[in-house]
Amino acid sequence: MDYPAWVFGLIAFILFGLPIPFSVFVLAISPAKGQTIKRMFLVFISVAPAIVVVGVFAARLLASHAVARLTGMLCVPVALLAAAFAGLHHARRLRSRGFDFPSVTTRN
Repeated sequence: MDYPAWVFGLIAFILFGLPIPFSVFVLAISPAKGQTIKRMFLVFISVAPAIVVVGVFAARLLASHAVARLTGMLCVPVALLAAAFAGLHHARRLRSRGFDFPSVTTRN
């Protein structure tokens, strides 16, 4: 039995399947959804190209097609996961400070 293939398959399954529901959960618990999604978007936009650039340099340095393929394949899920963690950190920080951002405001 090929155990490294099973381990890699499990890790890839988690990386591809986990970020979207986790991001939805983070946005659901965030008191300031607009601020949290802005922060998550900023992290996603900065992490995804960074992974691609690091992968290109590593592939050229190591002369490996596997590294290039892995970084190309995993740049979006890893960036989504990083954005979800950044959003979770932001939401937890806002909740610990006691900010109250009601979704519906009534002004007199």
